[in-house]
Amino acid sequence: MDLPLSDVTPVVLAGGRSTRFGRDKGGAEWRGRRLIDHVLDRVAGCGAAPVVVLRAEQDSEIRPDVTVVHDDPARPEGPLRGVIRGLAACRTDWAWIVACDQPLVSADLLVALRRAAGPGDLALVPEWEGRLQPLTGLFAVAAGPRLAACAAAGQRSLIGGLKTIGFRVFDQDACRGVDPRGAGFLNVNRPKHLDQLEGFAP
Repeated sequence: MDLPLSDVTPVVLAGGRSTRFGRDKGGAEWRGRRLIDHVLDRVAGCGAAPVVVLRAEQDSEIRPDVTVVHDDPARPEGPLRGVIRGLAACRTDWAWIVACDQPLVSADLLVALRRAAGPGDLALVPEWEGRLQPLTGLFAVAAGPRLAACAAAGQRSLIGGLKTIGFRVFDQDACRGVDPRGAGFLNVNRPKHLDQLEGFAP
């Protein structure tokens, strides 16, 4: 990495209910280690110390080199709630939002996003196979209060909030330049998806 990333905080969202998985995904094991630890290894050294966002009632047994914060239970559940809380915990200008169930997330993607970000951007969102990927996006911390205002107005969707405040797409060709197979976008929604990771993992 030849780009200073001291102005970026990795924010790992781990407060979802994991209803399709059947239990807490962050604590699920793959290759003998928890998914959240795989993610934290991937973002290690990518800027400031990571922030992990949990629900208030979740086990916070997260390793000591990260900051753990709890999202606001008064807001509707979902990624938007976690992103708002994570951005509020950052002491940098930018945050890289990452889901705890993406163990192959690409640190090279962060470098590419940060290089592409301009001073007027509130968010850069990768696109892969026709789908926006806001849970691997780069967010200006200044976007936090604007997203909070969207939530207060009744917005429940992260993409809906992003569309309200404005964002730029980091297109698939750009993503392929740093993650040719899109391994970093693989997320574990169901237990069977753990096995599917093997076809992409080094």
